[in-house]
Amino acid sequence: MKLPKVAAMEVSGSRTDREEAQAGAAPRRALVVVGMHRSGTSALAGVLQLLGVELGRKLLAARPGVNDKGFFELERVFRNHNALLESLGSAWDDVAPLPEQWWLDARAQPFRAEFTAILREEFATVPLICLKDPRLCRTLPLWKEILREEGIELCPVLIGRAPEQVSESLRRVHGIAAAKARALWLRHVLDGERATRGLRRVLVTYDQLLEDWAAVVARIADRFALEWPRALAAAADDVRAFLDRDLDRSRAPPDRGAESDASSALDATWRLFTRAAAAPAGAGEPFDLSAELDAAARPFEEMLRSADTLVADLREKRLAVAWLSATLTQLKELAAARDRELASCRTELATFRSLPSGSAAEFAALRSQLASLQSELAAGRASIRRRRKLLRRTRRLLAWRLLRVWRALLRRARRIGR
Repeated sequence: MKLPKVAAMEVSGSRTDREEAQAGAAPRRALVVVGMHRSGTSALAGVLQLLGVELGRKLLAARPGVNDKGFFELERVFRNHNALLESLGSAWDDVAPLPEQWWLDARAQPFRAEFTAILREEFATVPLICLKDPRLCRTLPLWKEILREEGIELCPVLIGRAPEQVSESLRRVHGIAAAKARALWLRHVLDGERATRGLRRVLVTYDQLLEDWAAVVARIADRFALEWPRALAAAADDVRAFLDRDLDRSRAPPDRGAESDASSALDATWRLFTRAAAAPAGAGEPFDLSAELDAAARPFEEMLRSADTLVADLREKRLAVAWLSATLTQLKELAAARDRELASCRTELATFRSLPSGSAAEFAALRSQLASLQSELAAGRASIRRRRKLLRRTRRLLAWRLLRVWRALLRRARRIGR
């Protein structure tokens, strides 16, 4: 399915601005670990971190029984990868190919901006970084453009593990059936290889990493002309303690069952991958890996094309399920909010219902206080009336007495005048 293309989106500043800022600066490189889930990607990224390569700040936490020592991938990248795949109607466990040139689709552009922001915020001007997430097998075409725009050289390291061991690990951890696990292995390995064609790259296997990690990292350093920030001798004890073979719980391959086109393509692909991984250091790929992988994978791809209608229907159903899931979440949140409002209303109603009995007692007390105050007021008023009456009598008595004195003085004055 073809998708509408859009122009590559600039996040902030022009390319000219970035190029000027990077002029004269030391070259920046991103070691990108490309590999199927349960294939040793975490082990390789963990070793690179012990050698001083920067992986970012907030990494996914370890999960006992799954990845005991950690995933060594940025949580923001992990979450945005899942959201990106979902926006395209896919998921990490979808064997169907992504739409043609999906990274130019409008739906991918918000993730282009987010991944660019992650690079700038997590790594700034760090010269040697590592990006790791098995979903990079599917999403690498978008990252290639972003890294190029940011002036960071992409250095892909493809790591593989025997498909039956991966299948067993997926069954143990995720409960995925063997047939689907093998198809997932093929999809990720093929997509990862195709996304790195034409680039300098290194292919290694998980067994190689466990058996001789120093040779693996020396091969990576030689291929990309790197110097590890931390010397191998200084990191050796830490790396040996980190690469614990006891954590490799899925070495015994389960019964494969009936042969199929996928099984045939799977065997041929793994043989080609291990053959390329066994090439001497510095020799590059000893044969045309891409052409032979295309030929080996043809039955698998034809099988998927023959089921294209089913795949399209599955993708539509997946989008519908995602929409229904989001709608259900919104409805649950709305229902929870309504429940909280209802509980609040019930509490207020109970409070209002309790008011009459409580208010009657309060009202009686207030009435008693009012009666007491009214009584006191009446007594006060009566006292005032009495006092006023007494004052008037006192004034009259005083006036009368003054008048008597005045009259007596007046009579005496008259007698003296005679």
